[in-house]
Amino acid sequence: MLRQQCQCLTSNEGLREISNMAAHSITTLSALNQLLTFVTTTLCLGTVRANLTGGAGDRLKTDKELCKEGRGVYDYRSSGGVIAVKWYDNKCVTLLINACGVEPVGFVQRYSKEQGMKIAVTCPAIIKAYNEHIGGMDLSDMLVHLYKSQMKSKRWYLPLFGYVLDLSVCNAWVLYRQDCSALKEKPMPLKRFSVTVAHTLEGLHKMPSRIGRPLCTSPPPAKLQQKPKLDETPVADVHFDNTSHWPTCGPQRGRCRFCPKGVSRKCEVFLCLNTAQQCFVAYHMK
Repeated sequence: MLRQQCQCLTSNEGLREISNMAAHSITTLSALNQLLTFVTTTLCLGTVRANLTGGAGDRLKTDKELCKEGRGVYDYRSSGGVIAVKWYDNKCVTLLINACGVEPVGFVQRYSKEQGMKIAVTCPAIIKAYNEHIGGMDLSDMLVHLYKSQMKSKRWYLPLFGYVLDLSVCNAWVLYRQDCSALKEKPMPLKRFSVTVAHTLEGLHKMPSRIGRPLCTSPPPAKLQQKPKLDETPVADVHFDNTSHWPTCGPQRGRCRFCPKGVSRKCEVFLCLNTAQQCFVAYHMK
């Protein structure tokens, strides 16, 4: 997968960083080093298991030897443009890198239980580069596990498929936040963003279901816009008989020629009846 992703890199793209916990091997980094030789600056580093260093683990100092020398001690071997480094802090950690080297060696502050205070510990440059860029991987893992898809199956590849979907949504949310920051808008939370994406994909190119036989494949004809139905006007004999046309106030507003609230109980026509307008009287007069 890493090889396929890196094949799209060009020499104009400059720096590329790949960090992954316990997923590198000497074979992978060697292949990437040959594949990315045309890139101006390529930084590929990560932690690795001792049995995946391509034999470098046997040549490096053992954990017991490093523990005896104290915190901050490191040992390294290089071959084919790839460097394997073992560094002892609280415990030994092995890293592989194909871009930068061990030097310049700096110092980091670590707490010492024996002295009860923070002390300066020797730290190679590869460790600083790893600590600087691994934060993106930790943040990505945290975002994915916040609202992880519950996908359990005997087929091993289905959880991986769910992880890819969750990771795609999280990456899209990160880009969405950058766009909102540029536009000075308030972004949606990750949970609401995920639900919005799900509803959008669910309703995309989806026709509403119908009861009965399925329609033909031809597109349905456009529906004509119907005019609102008006109240029927009573016949003239009832309209102008001047009998039992009692005005009442209705709870809802209705459409009338004069007023929207008054209604004739007999004609069932909304009419106005107030001091400003006498629509009720005018309506029943010829």
